[in-house]
Amino acid sequence: MQEEQPGLIPTRGVAAPTANGYEVPEGKGELVNRNSIIFTIGRSISLIGDGFYLQTLIIWATSFTLAGAKTPTQQAAATVTVAAITAGIYGAYYLANLIVAPFGGVFVDRLNRRTTMITADLVQAVLATLPLGAFLVARSLFIPTIYLSFFLLTGFAGLFTSAQGGALQVIVSRRRLAQAVSILNILLGVGVVLGALFAPSFFLTVGPVVAILFNAASFIVSAISLFFLRIPDEAINPYKYRQASEAASSPGIGPAIAGVFKDLGRGLRFTFTTRVLISIAMLLIVAELGAGGTNAVTSSFFLVNLHANPEKDLALLGLLPAALGAGGIVGSLLTGILARFLPLKMLTTVSVLLLGLILVGTAYQSSLINGVIFFIVLGIFNSMFLVAYNALVLKITPNTIVGRVQGSLLPLNLVTGYIATLVVGVFVKANAAASNPAGLFQNIFLAGGVLIAIGSVVGMALIWNTKEELARAEKLVIPPAMVMPEGISGAQEVSGEDM
Repeated sequence: MQEEQPGLIPTRGVAAPTANGYEVPEGKGELVNRNSIIFTIGRSISLIGDGFYLQTLIIWATSFTLAGAKTPTQQAAATVTVAAITAGIYGAYYLANLIVAPFGGVFVDRLNRRTTMITADLVQAVLATLPLGAFLVARSLFIPTIYLSFFLLTGFAGLFTSAQGGALQVIVSRRRLAQAVSILNILLGVGVVLGALFAPSFFLTVGPVVAILFNAASFIVSAISLFFLRIPDEAINPYKYRQASEAASSPGIGPAIAGVFKDLGRGLRFTFTTRVLISIAMLLIVAELGAGGTNAVTSSFFLVNLHANPEKDLALLGLLPAALGAGGIVGSLLTGILARFLPLKMLTTVSVLLLGLILVGTAYQSSLINGVIFFIVLGIFNSMFLVAYNALVLKITPNTIVGRVQGSLLPLNLVTGYIATLVVGVFVKANAAASNPAGLFQNIFLAGGVLIAIGSVVGMALIWNTKEELARAEKLVIPPAMVMPEGISGAQEVSGEDM
């Protein structure tokens, strides 16, 4: 239980100062409260839009590429080209996160997290329309613009996600973080399923203008919802109230830049001296090593290995992502339930091992029905891993440093994922004229599954006998001077010397 400051009466579901910083009190309203409901509504609309947008880009690029392929030979070559384009889209995703994540975490910890999320949403609403502009004005730039827009969108989405972690810690109680992350991942799965099932037919029916503007509007709705959150300023913007000397008395650009790098170093030091986080980093690396490669060829695997007809089944191109999303919903729900009885570290490691083994089995599927079933199971274990490790990171990381921890972890798996995607994209492009493309895609899936399974064993060894309690990264002091409108007093301060 939390240690509350004497004389304070916490408002139900609103973060209050404790010995560990600002937290939502346990008990009534610790999971379902005004803030969490508003936040969930906004995120649900945004995540559904995201699911539509990614699948819209893929189906758009696929139809654009296949438009000139008339003969079977041309169609086979075009499917390989689609795989290379898809690899480029995922490559833009990895590269953007790799560049933004390390320093993004530092700035997210220094800024008002709600304001950061609102800004990121509004900027993404504009960026989502870039491919549409290129398609209408200069089609020769259409594919490069997809890469550019997805790169920029991913960068701002990374800022949103880092800020979201800090906000989530002061929207629900610490012991209900697993359930909160589970709910968000269920919404993510719903977005993926709806996008994968309906985005292709939606795009083919209404065309690119309506399809793209639909996602842009979802970002705006998400931004509006964030205005209605009621969170103490000290909780959503802890850096503003900390008394670290460099935060208050370092004028000029030079000292400010030095402060950024100093904060970055503190985040790195905490991350790589905390055994649980080192173990999570290892698991993230091996998971992305397999997923980065297989994601790039999923569309081609559907067309070639599962024997879909590119002329008749193009509207079903999102079937495998939909299966992943459906499995993700089940996995997220299952993890939220199991987390009340089993350690998060157990759920994290076991799900990665099973993910690798199922990916190996997926490589040998040759019928559409079996492929869908295996992708559902993949989605279950992938989602279990995502929910468990994210909840574990939020559970053991102090709110004042959570952005930097996320910014330290993310580049590790992104480097691996980006390299895997790049290698697969180059490899596939070099074998565009291969006589057996089905064998090519099968081997990519097989290699990814084996690597994940082997790496998960190493991760299990690292995380063994570690604890899941909140790590003391910073000295937290709650002075009684601040009085918030909700009747909550206290501001969180940080001593940089304890980093």
